Amino acid sequence: MMGFLNKFMDAISVELESSTVAETTSIMGANWSSGKSGRNLESGSSHTAPPESDSLWTKLSVIRYAPTALRLDKQWQQGVPDTWPAVGEFLQQTTGHNFPVLARMKTKRGIRAVASALRENLNSDYSVIVLPTKVLAGVVFATIVEDAPLTKELKILGLHNGLTQLQLDNVTHFATESETQATSTDKKQQAVLLLARAASPSPAEITSGVLDDCLQAQLSSAAILELITWLSVLQMLHRLSSYLAED
Repeated sequence: MMGFLNKFMDAISVELESSTVAETTSIMGANWSSGKSGRNLESGSSHTAPPESDSLWTKLSVIRYAPTALRLDKQWQQGVPDTWPAVGEFLQQTTGHNFPVLARMKTKRGIRAVASALRENLNSDYSVIVLPTKVLAGVVFATIVEDAPLTKELKILGLHNGLTQLQLDNVTHFATESETQATSTDKKQQAVLLLARAASPSPAEITSGVLDDCLQAQLSSAAILELITWLSVLQMLHRLSSYLAED
Protein backbone atom coordinates (compact mmCIF):
# COMPACT_ATOMS: atom_id res chain seq x y z
CA MET A 1 0.00 0.00 0.00
CA MET A 2 2.77 2.46 0.89
CA GLY A 3 4.57 1.50 -2.32
CA PHE A 4 1.41 2.35 -4.24
CA LEU A 5 1.18 5.74 -2.53
CA ASN A 6 4.80 6.55 -3.35
CA LYS A 7 4.28 5.55 -6.98
CA PHE A 8 1.11 7.65 -7.12
CA MET A 9 2.93 10.72 -5.78
CA ASP A 10 5.78 10.15 -8.23
CA ALA A 11 3.38 9.74 -11.15
CA ILE A 12 1.64 13.06 -10.61
CA SER A 13 4.89 14.88 -9.72
CA VAL A 14 3.70 16.05 -6.31
CA GLU A 15 6.43 16.60 -3.76
CA LEU A 16 5.79 15.92 -0.10
CA GLU A 17 6.02 18.94 2.18
CA SER A 18 8.32 18.53 5.14
CA SER A 19 5.67 19.63 7.65
CA THR A 20 3.38 16.82 6.46
CA VAL A 21 6.14 14.25 6.77
CA ALA A 22 7.07 15.49 10.25
CA GLU A 23 3.45 15.20 11.37
CA THR A 24 2.88 11.65 10.14
CA THR A 25 6.23 9.81 10.13
CA SER A 26 5.74 8.41 13.63
CA ILE A 27 2.69 6.38 12.57
CA MET A 28 3.84 5.17 9.14
CA GLY A 29 5.83 2.15 10.31
CA ALA A 30 9.52 1.21 10.11
CA ASN A 31 9.44 0.27 6.41
CA TRP A 32 7.92 3.50 5.12
CA SER A 33 9.92 5.75 2.82
CA SER A 34 8.99 9.05 1.21
CA GLY A 35 10.56 7.83 -2.05
CA LYS A 36 11.11 10.20 -4.93
CA SER A 37 8.19 12.34 -3.77
CA GLY A 38 10.30 13.33 -0.76
CA ARG A 39 13.59 13.78 -2.61
CA ASN A 40 13.91 17.45 -1.60
CA LEU A 41 13.38 16.85 2.10
CA GLU A 42 16.35 17.66 4.28
CA SER A 43 17.25 14.87 6.69
CA GLY A 44 15.70 15.61 10.08
CA SER A 45 14.42 19.03 9.03
CA SER A 46 10.85 20.29 9.13
CA HIS A 47 11.57 23.64 7.50
CA THR A 48 12.29 22.86 3.87
CA ALA A 49 10.81 25.15 1.26
CA PRO A 50 7.41 24.20 -0.16
CA PRO A 51 7.15 23.11 -3.82
CA GLU A 52 7.27 25.85 -6.43
CA SER A 53 3.96 27.37 -7.48
CA ASP A 54 2.42 26.54 -10.84
CA SER A 55 3.67 28.51 -13.82
CA LEU A 56 1.42 30.80 -15.83
CA TRP A 57 1.46 28.26 -18.67
CA THR A 58 0.24 25.51 -16.31
CA LYS A 59 -2.59 27.72 -15.07
CA LEU A 60 -3.61 28.68 -18.60
CA SER A 61 -3.55 25.03 -19.74
CA VAL A 62 -6.27 24.22 -17.21
CA ILE A 63 -8.70 26.72 -18.73
CA ARG A 64 -9.46 24.42 -21.67
CA TYR A 65 -11.17 22.01 -19.29
CA ALA A 66 -13.52 24.66 -17.85
CA PRO A 67 -16.42 24.18 -20.34
CA THR A 68 -16.49 20.42 -19.73
CA ALA A 69 -16.29 20.92 -15.97
CA LEU A 70 -19.16 23.40 -16.02
CA ARG A 71 -21.27 21.08 -18.19
CA LEU A 72 -20.69 18.11 -15.89
CA ASP A 73 -21.39 20.23 -12.83
CA LYS A 74 -24.73 21.30 -14.27
CA GLN A 75 -25.55 17.70 -15.22
CA TRP A 76 -24.74 16.32 -11.76
CA GLN A 77 -26.86 18.94 -10.01
CA GLN A 78 -29.83 18.73 -12.35
CA GLY A 79 -33.10 18.36 -10.48
CA VAL A 80 -31.65 19.23 -7.06
CA PRO A 81 -33.61 22.04 -5.31
CA ASP A 82 -31.77 25.11 -4.04
CA THR A 83 -34.17 26.39 -1.35
CA TRP A 84 -35.48 25.13 1.98
CA PRO A 85 -37.80 23.27 2.66
CA ALA A 86 -37.82 21.86 -0.89
CA VAL A 87 -34.23 20.62 -0.62
CA GLY A 88 -34.98 18.94 2.71
CA GLU A 89 -37.95 17.13 1.23
CA PHE A 90 -35.82 16.10 -1.76
CA LEU A 91 -33.09 14.63 0.46
CA GLN A 92 -35.66 12.90 2.67
CA GLN A 93 -37.00 11.12 -0.40
CA THR A 94 -33.64 10.29 -1.97
CA THR A 95 -31.48 9.53 1.09
CA GLY A 96 -33.83 8.99 4.03
CA HIS A 97 -32.90 12.18 5.92
CA ASN A 98 -33.51 15.89 5.34
CA PHE A 99 -30.19 17.27 6.75
CA PRO A 100 -31.64 20.36 8.48
CA VAL A 101 -28.34 22.29 8.42
CA LEU A 102 -29.32 23.24 4.86
CA ALA A 103 -32.18 25.29 6.30
CA ARG A 104 -29.61 27.72 7.71
CA MET A 105 -27.67 28.18 4.49
CA LYS A 106 -28.29 31.40 2.56
CA THR A 107 -26.88 30.89 -0.94
CA LYS A 108 -28.78 28.83 -3.48
CA ARG A 109 -25.60 27.58 -5.15
CA GLY A 110 -24.26 26.40 -1.80
CA ILE A 111 -27.48 24.61 -0.89
CA ARG A 112 -27.64 22.81 -4.22
CA ALA A 113 -23.95 21.85 -4.11
CA VAL A 114 -24.16 20.34 -0.62
CA ALA A 115 -27.41 18.54 -1.41
CA SER A 116 -25.91 17.14 -4.63
CA ALA A 117 -22.90 15.79 -2.73
CA LEU A 118 -25.16 14.11 -0.19
CA ARG A 119 -27.39 12.64 -2.87
CA GLU A 120 -24.43 11.21 -4.80
CA ASN A 121 -22.68 9.79 -1.72
CA LEU A 122 -25.84 8.10 -0.46
CA ASN A 123 -26.90 6.61 -3.79
CA SER A 124 -26.63 2.82 -3.61
CA ASP A 125 -26.43 2.61 -7.41
CA TYR A 126 -23.05 4.36 -7.36
CA SER A 127 -21.72 3.00 -4.07
CA VAL A 128 -19.00 0.37 -3.72
CA ILE A 129 -19.51 0.33 0.05
CA VAL A 130 -23.02 -0.78 1.03
CA LEU A 131 -24.99 2.07 2.58
CA PRO A 132 -25.43 0.57 6.07
CA THR A 133 -21.65 0.24 6.36
CA LYS A 134 -21.16 3.75 5.03
CA VAL A 135 -23.59 5.14 7.60
CA LEU A 136 -21.80 3.25 10.41
CA ALA A 137 -18.53 4.81 9.24
CA GLY A 138 -20.25 8.19 9.38
CA VAL A 139 -21.33 7.57 12.98
CA VAL A 140 -17.70 6.77 13.80
CA PHE A 141 -16.58 10.08 12.31
CA ALA A 142 -19.27 12.18 13.99
CA THR A 143 -18.57 10.54 17.36
CA ILE A 144 -14.83 11.17 17.12
CA VAL A 145 -15.23 14.85 16.21
CA GLU A 146 -17.79 15.15 19.04
CA ASP A 147 -20.59 16.50 16.85
CA ALA A 148 -23.65 15.29 18.76
CA PRO A 149 -26.27 16.69 16.31
CA LEU A 150 -24.54 15.08 13.32
CA THR A 151 -24.21 11.80 15.23
CA LYS A 152 -27.94 11.87 15.94
CA GLU A 153 -28.77 12.58 12.29
CA LEU A 154 -26.58 9.74 11.06
CA LYS A 155 -28.19 7.34 13.50
CA ILE A 156 -31.60 8.33 12.12
CA LEU A 157 -30.22 7.66 8.65
CA GLY A 158 -28.89 4.32 9.90
CA LEU A 159 -32.29 3.19 11.14
CA HIS A 160 -33.70 4.13 7.73
CA ASN A 161 -31.08 1.86 6.11
CA GLY A 162 -31.94 -1.19 8.20
CA LEU A 163 -29.44 -0.83 11.04
CA THR A 164 -30.53 -1.69 14.57
CA GLN A 165 -30.14 0.52 17.62
CA LEU A 166 -27.74 -2.07 19.06
CA GLN A 167 -25.49 -1.83 15.98
CA LEU A 168 -25.48 1.95 16.25
CA ASP A 169 -24.68 1.84 19.97
CA ASN A 170 -21.88 -0.68 19.37
CA VAL A 171 -20.24 1.42 16.66
CA THR A 172 -20.39 4.49 18.92
CA HIS A 173 -18.47 2.53 21.56
CA PHE A 174 -16.05 1.30 18.89
CA ALA A 175 -15.35 4.90 17.81
CA THR A 176 -14.26 6.01 21.27
CA GLU A 177 -12.28 2.92 22.35
CA SER A 178 -9.14 2.57 20.25
CA GLU A 179 -8.48 -1.00 21.41
CA THR A 180 -12.01 -2.19 20.59
CA GLN A 181 -12.61 -4.21 17.42
CA ALA A 182 -15.71 -3.82 15.27
CA THR A 183 -18.36 -6.37 16.23
CA SER A 184 -19.29 -7.09 12.60
CA THR A 185 -18.53 -10.55 11.21
CA ASP A 186 -18.10 -9.00 7.75
CA LYS A 187 -14.33 -8.57 7.25
CA LYS A 188 -14.73 -5.75 4.73
CA GLN A 189 -17.10 -3.88 7.04
CA GLN A 190 -14.59 -4.28 9.87
CA ALA A 191 -11.85 -2.86 7.66
CA VAL A 192 -14.01 0.10 6.60
CA LEU A 193 -14.81 0.94 10.22
CA LEU A 194 -11.17 0.61 11.29
CA LEU A 195 -10.10 2.90 8.47
CA ALA A 196 -12.87 5.38 9.33
CA ARG A 197 -11.76 5.46 12.97
CA ALA A 198 -8.15 6.04 11.93
CA ALA A 199 -8.95 8.69 9.31
CA SER A 200 -11.39 10.76 11.37
CA PRO A 201 -9.03 12.49 13.86
CA SER A 202 -6.89 15.44 12.83
CA PRO A 203 -4.18 14.56 12.01
CA ALA A 204 -5.28 11.15 10.81
CA GLU A 205 -3.90 8.09 12.60
CA ILE A 206 -3.71 5.64 9.70
CA THR A 207 -0.96 3.25 10.76
CA SER A 208 0.65 0.39 8.86
CA GLY A 209 -1.51 -1.96 10.96
CA VAL A 210 -4.70 -0.33 9.66
CA LEU A 211 -3.41 -0.66 6.11
CA ASP A 212 -2.62 -4.33 6.70
CA ASP A 213 -6.20 -4.88 7.91
CA CYS A 214 -7.51 -3.27 4.70
CA LEU A 215 -5.28 -5.46 2.57
CA GLN A 216 -6.25 -8.64 4.41
CA ALA A 217 -9.94 -7.80 3.98
CA GLN A 218 -9.28 -7.14 0.27
CA LEU A 219 -10.77 -3.67 0.56
CA SER A 220 -10.58 -2.24 -2.95
CA SER A 221 -9.00 1.07 -3.90
CA ALA A 222 -12.43 2.26 -5.01
CA ALA A 223 -13.87 1.50 -1.56
CA ILE A 224 -11.05 3.35 0.18
CA LEU A 225 -11.47 6.42 -2.03
CA GLU A 226 -15.23 6.31 -1.54
CA LEU A 227 -14.86 6.17 2.23
CA ILE A 228 -12.43 9.10 2.37
CA THR A 229 -14.73 11.11 0.10
CA TRP A 230 -17.69 10.34 2.38
CA LEU A 231 -15.74 11.42 5.46
CA SER A 232 -14.84 14.64 3.63
CA VAL A 233 -18.53 15.33 2.98
CA LEU A 234 -19.26 14.75 6.67
CA GLN A 235 -16.38 17.07 7.60
CA MET A 236 -18.06 19.71 5.44
CA LEU A 237 -21.36 19.19 7.28
CA HIS A 238 -19.54 19.35 10.62
CA ARG A 239 -17.95 22.68 9.74
CA LEU A 240 -21.16 24.07 8.29
CA SER A 241 -23.03 23.16 11.47
CA SER A 242 -20.41 24.94 13.56
CA TYR A 243 -20.28 28.00 11.31
CA LEU A 244 -24.06 28.27 11.00
CA ALA A 245 -24.78 27.38 14.64
CA GLU A 246 -28.07 28.75 15.85
CA ASP A 247 -27.92 31.40 18.57
